[in-house]
Formats: sequence, C-alpha cells, structure tokens
Amino acid sequence: MTWFRRSVVVAFACGAAACASDAVEPPEPTLETGGAFVASEQAPGDVVLYRMLGSLHLENGETALIMKRFAERSQTFAQAEALAKEREQTIDVALMSAPKSEFVKLPWRVVWYRTLDDQERDALY
Repeated sequence: MTWFRRSVVVAFACGAAACASDAVEPPEPTLETGGAFVASEQAPGDVVLYRMLGSLHLENGETALIMKRFAERSQTFAQAEALAKEREQTIDVALMSAPKSEFVKLPWRVVWYRTLDDQERDALY
C-alpha cells in the first residue's frame, strides 16, 4: 500500500471513530447555546431562570438572545440549578428576546443544559 493510501485509510479510520456519539465530549454550553438553562440574579436573593432557545446576530453587532422565562424564582444559583433539572416548570413567558449586552449587566451563569426538544426548536420558526 502506498504512503498516500495509508494516510487516507488512517484519516478515514480516525474520522469514523470521532463520529461516535460517546467519542467526543459535548461542548460546554454558553449563554447563546440553545438548550442552556441560564440563571440571572435580578436582585440579591431574586434569581430568575431562563431557557435559551437560540440567538440572532444582528447587523449592528448586537446579539439578540431568544429564550423563555420560568415563573418560579430562586434565592441562589444552586437553587436555580435544581429547578432547571426538573422536567416540569411553569413558564412565565413562552417566547422573549433580550439584547445580550443588556442581559450580561446582571450576574448570570449557565446552571444546566439539556438539548432542545422538537417543540422548543419549532418555537423559533
């Protein structure tokens, strides 16, 4: 087998292994990651939980965050994380947006991640 054929076979084998779902760690969710649960501290002891559905990069350089907001408030980020892990939460606002530059002015953090289901993805279209 020639050098070129060997390198193609090796590259193909490595690429095939990387396609396996358990072969690669999923990326760390960010504020703009669809499926991320993000907690925002509106005031001390008043933490609001959001589910990021996606983001839209605007021509003016701003990013619009598209999300839904849950009704139940938490006192801490740890409580918000526990709430995010529950499957059934009451939705306060089903679809909303906010400029990223405004959203990040308050303390926030990604507290959990779960992939979007079909209904959540369809909310964007």
